[in-house]
Amino acid sequence: MELVELFGVIAPTLRAVIKAIYKSEMLCPIITQRCDMITPACWTTFYNLEMVVTLAFRWKCSTYSLH
Repeated sequence: MELVELFGVIAPTLRAVIKAIYKSEMLCPIITQRCDMITPACWTTFYNLEMVVTLAFRWKCSTYSLH
């Protein structure tokens, strides 16, 4: 939830960008994310600083390309 608020996007957009980063093999999910189970039906995913910087750079570049 914090990344959604940080970047001002909706959750599906964030998930799509993260999926695209993994698909392009820029980053590896094993290294950049950790999932913690809160209950059997609910979990939280944590991303490392490398993923946060990659997301910030990706959105910053796309913002400049639109203008």
